Amino acid sequence: MSSSVTISHTAPEPEEHATLLRSLELLRTLDDEALGRLSKEVRWVEVAAGESIRREGDASDRMYFVAHGRLGILQRHSDGADRLVREIGAGQPIGELGLLLDQPRSASVTALRDSLLVELDRAAFDRLIERTPSVLL
Repeated sequence: MSSSVTISHTAPEPEEHATLLRSLELLRTLDDEALGRLSKEVRWVEVAAGESIRREGDASDRMYFVAHGRLGILQRHSDGADRLVREIGAGQPIGELGLLLDQPRSASVTALRDSLLVELDRAAFDRLIERTPSVLL
């Protein structure tokens, strides 16, 4: 994780885990067993509005899903200013392409609103793909 990022890790109530994970775009097709295994491997992350999550050039060592809230993708332009190029809302993933390609982050990510994220590190991502390759489709 980038040294400039301060993120507090909290989890929703256990009875909410499956419902929240099932609402995430890439995980909707997982069966109950796969979802149960995955719920033990993810980390729930609260991020305050305005907080930086990842910076352009950081290692792609994890991905996130937005459970609640909104993230902004920022790219640095030739004039040195960061510009919002895309917004990521509830249910959507971020960082999966970097994990697949094993390349540094191509953009910075900032919370546009207070957000709850589901963090999946590289090892857990690899296990998910190994067990359920259909999530890539």
